[in-house]
Amino acid sequence: MIHTVDKKSWDVKVQHVKVGQTKITDETRVRFSPQLPYLYLPEDIYEKVIDQVESAYGETICDRDKNVCKIDKDCRSIPKDKDGSISFDLDDEISSYPFKLQYSDFFNSGIYFDDNASDKTCYLVIFKHEAEKYKNVNYNLILIGNIFMRNYYVVYDMSPLEKKEDYIQIGIGVQNKKFLAG
Repeated sequence: MIHTVDKKSWDVKVQHVKVGQTKITDETRVRFSPQLPYLYLPEDIYEKVIDQVESAYGETICDRDKNVCKIDKDCRSIPKDKDGSISFDLDDEISSYPFKLQYSDFFNSGIYFDDNASDKTCYLVIFKHEAEKYKNVNYNLILIGNIFMRNYYVVYDMSPLEKKEDYIQIGIGVQNKKFLAG
């Protein structure tokens, strides 16, 4: 289990955020927010991710002002072996847990975006978040939404509060596709 930064939020300290092989920041926070659908990044990290996505997927059309990237083809035809990722270490000062999120896991069909082109357009579901819209959100916070649940499960554990600890904790595991129910 990973300790959160305090007992009031599900924020976890993150070390060594990289976009591809480029180190972006030494330390920030990540929040696993299943009520959000996708991945939301601070502007500086988002810009570096979009640069890398445009380089890896040459036919990508990104409109940074509208906060959207897409490829005019069916998502099933997007190569899964393209290099591109966001990696970081979840760090609660007791242990460190490395995570790597591949860009190829963050494409969704246009049918989920009410796109007239439907399944002939594939959207990258990594967005720039606007921290000023969220009360008490640190601008450098990385928000990881429900899209993360495609490959992982998250357990939110508040039991440390029963022992008067000053944190709550999160457990993260890789989904076992063989025994996945529901």
